[in-house]
Amino acid sequence: MAVMLERWNDEKMDGLAAKVDRMDVRLGHVETELREQRKEMKAGFDKIEARFASLSLALIAAAGAVVAALIASPHL
Repeated sequence: MAVMLERWNDEKMDGLAAKVDRMDVRLGHVETELREQRKEMKAGFDKIEARFASLSLALIAAAGAVVAALIASPHL
């Protein structure tokens, strides 16, 4: 009975080890995909950051033009 129980336990442990190995492979694929997505997101955020920087420069230039126009206006 003890030998039979030990064999049953060994078979169960071997099956569990195989499942864990498969999960390790799956998690490796998920980790790789997540890294790729993070790179894509970072590239996208870098583009957005550059657009905001150029927009802020354009707004500052427009505000400067308005102030210059107000200063040059003879009606004030």
